[in-house]
Amino acid sequence: MTLKELNNTDLSYSDEYLNDFAKNDFNGLAGKEHYRLLNHICKDKNLVYDIGSYRGSSAVAMSSAKKVVSYDVESLTELKKKPKNVTFNIGNCMLDKNILNADLILLDTYHDGTFEKVFLDFLRTGFKGILLMDDIFLNKEMMTVWYGIKEPKDDLTSIGHYTGTGIVYFNETRLKRCSNCG
Repeated sequence: MTLKELNNTDLSYSDEYLNDFAKNDFNGLAGKEHYRLLNHICKDKNLVYDIGSYRGSSAVAMSSAKKVVSYDVESLTELKKKPKNVTFNIGNCMLDKNILNADLILLDTYHDGTFEKVFLDFLRTGFKGILLMDDIFLNKEMMTVWYGIKEPKDDLTSIGHYTGTGIVYFNETRLKRCSNCG
């Protein structure tokens, strides 16, 4: 998938779900916003998790997967309606018995590096999918987390979010270096 192909992705389905405030960012070009990449990389995935629901836009983008489970610590979701294959939850995602079975997880939380480190250690207990991290170059704390990851990883910022998008492979044999991401 090239930048040009991502930027030609039709995201008009999102009009049904997103309020007007979210549409401009959601339809932003890949390399500035990450929604086109999320939509593309989640296609043909059975189970994906969105950690850090915020307003719900990422979950809408990820709804190209069969099932999306989204978590946050408080309800901030502002959608007209939610896609049928998306479930929004409030609480500790690490207590979800299915999360380690996900094909893909998006981590987009507070960005102070604290939860990111805890979550990475949690994934190392048995996760066999891929992790997408948003905002990896946003601040010193996130850069410390990103550069400290020892698992195979790639920087997808050029086709993701301008503040940094990274992909971490927790099982290269199964995933073959993310065949859906370019």
